[in-house]
Amino acid sequence: MTQQEKINANNIGLDGMLWQTQEECGELVKAIGKYNRSRGVGQKTETSRQEAFDNLAKEIADVEICIRHIKYLLNIDTDNIQQEKIGKVYKRYNE
Repeated sequence: MTQQEKINANNIGLDGMLWQTQEECGELVKAIGKYNRSRGVGQKTETSRQEAFDNLAKEIADVEICIRHIKYLLNIDTDNIQQEKIGKVYKRYNE
């Protein structure tokens, strides 16, 4: 994590980051829905596939930043947990 990110996280604080992350996750859910609709899944939308894709990428970035900030503020390391979960999914689809 960069020094600038640490300063941002500390300035916002844990409570602020948790609220911000909740909001950003909601926006990501909406962006996923819009992207799916732009691909013809579900109701039609006037949004182009490219516009929906670009917005999806921005919302993913926002959520990733928030998660990095929370992990920093709470000193959480999820590497082992992620590897365990990846292994479970691999096992489910490959055995």
